[in-house]
Amino acid sequence: IATDQVPVLHLVENDKMGISVSIDDSIYGGDPMYLHRNQPGVRYVEIDGCDFIACHKLFSELVPWIRTQRKPATVNASVTALFNHSSTDDRTKYLKIDDIDRRDPITNLSETCIRNGVFTPEQITSLHNGIFKRLADEAQEVIRMGNYTTAEEVMAPIYQYTDEKADAEFSRVFVGNKRLSKFREA
Repeated sequence: IATDQVPVLHLVENDKMGISVSIDDSIYGGDPMYLHRNQPGVRYVEIDGCDFIACHKLFSELVPWIRTQRKPATVNASVTALFNHSSTDDRTKYLKIDDIDRRDPITNLSETCIRNGVFTPEQITSLHNGIFKRLADEAQEVIRMGNYTTAEEVMAPIYQYTDEKADAEFSRVFVGNKRLSKFREA
């Protein structure tokens, strides 16, 4: 199957940075999207990935197009990485803090909701505080759990495949489904 016949959405969250350097300095020609932009049979769209309203509108139109046309699309969403990618990376050495703050999608969405009467400033503050509290509570729970000391403890929460577990999940999903017998025969 040619790639232009696969109905798939490629989303590139593009902060225009390599590892601590701009794309211009890390990629010859400075344009990693060149091949995507010029690939025959693939719809290519650029968008401000920090603009919730524009993204919602685009994806509301693009997903049905992909499904009906049975063709791929690539969305190059310009975003900002709000935090450093590692503990040794100080983004303020190569990015202006005002530029990072100006593109903060959480702040921008909050302001859009307030401006359009979806939430009041007090409701946004309450929502943010609730999320921060939940994150802090979850972090404390993880700290209380302590460190794993054995391989068995590390592996315990990970799904372990067994025929019995697979059969149980299969039965749960396909109970009463006419396709069940067809799968069982195979």
